[in-house]
Formats: sequence, C-alpha cells, structure tokens
Amino acid sequence: MSSLGLGPLHAISLAHARDEAEAIRKQLRDGIDPKQAQLAEQQAAVAAANSMTFDQGAFALPPLVGELPEQDQVSSPKWARLSWRG
Repeated sequence: MSSLGLGPLHAISLAHARDEAEAIRKQLRDGIDPKQAQLAEQQAAVAAANSMTFDQGAFALPPLVGELPEQDQVSSPKWARLSWRG
C-alpha cells in the first residue's frame, strides 16, 4: 500500500483535504492510479514550461503589485527599501 500526500498541514484546510481525498477515491474507483496521474500532470506541466518562450513566460506571471520606478527614481527614498537582487 502506498500513500499520497496532500500538502503541508499549515497550507491546506480540512475542507480542501476532504475534497482532495474524495477526488483521489473517485480516481481509484475509476481504475486510475492517483500517483501515476499526479506524475503525468507534473510531467505535462514541465513539458509546457519548457516549450514556452521567454515572452510567453513573462506574460504568464501574475501582475506586479504597484508600479515599477522609472530609472531616475530608483535612488529616491520611496524605492530605497526594494531589493534588486535576482
């Protein structure tokens, strides 16, 4: 018998865990191995990410909160707290 984790306890609600457990039980009733299905989803996501161009990836990111500074405003006190490390 194998086990399948739903995520860290602090990051998942009881209601969400129950919903996920029900979805896993449904997969088992339908003859689908949940671990293999999860692995296939992960591999498909990696394949999709690897086939993306830089522009496609940049536009897929969620929008930034707030606005970016103009080049001449970077040294202003308003932006002094920002970290520009990559």
